[in-house]
Amino acid sequence: MKFFILATIASIITSVAAHAADVDVTAQLIAKTIKDAGAISNANNELKIEVIKGKSEIEALKEEKLAITKIDFDRATGNFTAYISADNNIPFETAGTFHEIAKLPVLNRKLNKDEIISANDITYIELEPTKLRPEYVSDANMLIGKTSIHGILQARPIILSQLTAPKVMFKDKPMTLIYNNAALKIQTAGIALENGGIGQTIRVKNANSNRILVAKIINGNMAEVQSTDSVLASN
Repeated sequence: MKFFILATIASIITSVAAHAADVDVTAQLIAKTIKDAGAISNANNELKIEVIKGKSEIEALKEEKLAITKIDFDRATGNFTAYISADNNIPFETAGTFHEIAKLPVLNRKLNKDEIISANDITYIELEPTKLRPEYVSDANMLIGKTSIHGILQARPIILSQLTAPKVMFKDKPMTLIYNNAALKIQTAGIALENGGIGQTIRVKNANSNRILVAKIINGNMAEVQSTDSVLASN
């Protein structure tokens, strides 16, 4: 039976049987060597290794220090042959296949509109690099703290346009309008005319003059007006 291993550089699988862990460690060593040689389209992607030849020798290893003395691989076919030395003993041959995979952050549950994404909501799926699209969110940090515009399905690639900042300012609520530059600072009472999140631009109304302005939300109570002339004319 063929043995499949997800090989990574940074982590070692420890929650498996001892013999399987030896195969994992060897696969990670092979994957690191292939990645370091530049045979991967994106350094953030991983390699999935299938060890076919040399498994019995690998499983017989105990706590020896492993080193690859020679490796040959073909990126086009995904085949490799590696010679492994344990504690500087005579190398033995292993062979198998490898292929590149990308890990994409997705949600582990269905997210409803306006729900905020937390780290606990995120899991990963594997995709062939050729199936990645530029608009897919590839960094989990871009998801945390965001909310969805229309809801997001579980385990589906997420597009940046599906996300927005959580609402902190709400329509018809009192707030403070501000304008700052090196020489001038103005603050006045305002009313939000739209809902919005931090960093978003919404329409607001000067509570004194009733003039409609455009302002960028700073926090739940303050927004910075985008035009000096509009601010000055509104007071």
